[in-house]
Amino acid sequence: MGSNTKRARDDTGSSPDVRTPATTPNPTTSTTKPLSLKQQCFLQALLSRGMMVVDDAEELYREIEEDSEANAFSKFWGDVAIALRFCDLNIRTVKYEDDGKTYMAVVNEGATEVAKLATRLSPEEIALFRVTLDEILRDDESADRGVEFMTALNYTELQPTQATRDGDTQLTQLEKQTQTVQKMSKTDKEAALNQLVDERWLSRVDGGRRLKLGPRTFLELREFVLDQAPENARKRWDKLM
Repeated sequence: MGSNTKRARDDTGSSPDVRTPATTPNPTTSTTKPLSLKQQCFLQALLSRGMMVVDDAEELYREIEEDSEANAFSKFWGDVAIALRFCDLNIRTVKYEDDGKTYMAVVNEGATEVAKLATRLSPEEIALFRVTLDEILRDDESADRGVEFMTALNYTELQPTQATRDGDTQLTQLEKQTQTVQKMSKTDKEAALNQLVDERWLSRVDGGRRLKLGPRTFLELREFVLDQAPENARKRWDKLM
């Protein structure tokens, strides 16, 4: 894509085949061509699947567009990403360190983290996910190894403490999330966590005993993850996004 693209670098400093647009065009000064029918078909497939391995996405591209030119796929989806940015959407890629694969997805850059989940999960399930994220991102050890699945079920049953501010007793955000999760039964919590695993927001490792962040979380909640991650994990993950 020439000067309008930059290569995403992995943790070894090498440049994979996937390239992402380097800058966001200014809607007041830039014009974007309408998506072609082939680009619309590709976008619809990506949206319907939620997330794709880049190799699979490129294979799909080859099925709808016979073009053997070097970097043709990068330009193809890069042009789609540029068009989407006028709607506060984008196509992001991330190299997931647990399996070494690069994933891509359409993400909403104009929505809050909660809004990105609200169309698929109940408020209780969102709160459970957030509390689980807080526990995984607590320190570098938990970010690296994950947390016990049973801990994710039992941690949220702790009684919240009260925070006092300006003479009024108020609940912190974590305490509000904890109270919300307390309304869920263990069966509901387990079902919600398994759904988050199925949708790749979370990943089960160590024979299913532990939970780690899934590739979809890195794609759609990138800013939140990097903001909340412990220092060593943040430095490592930032190179993969």
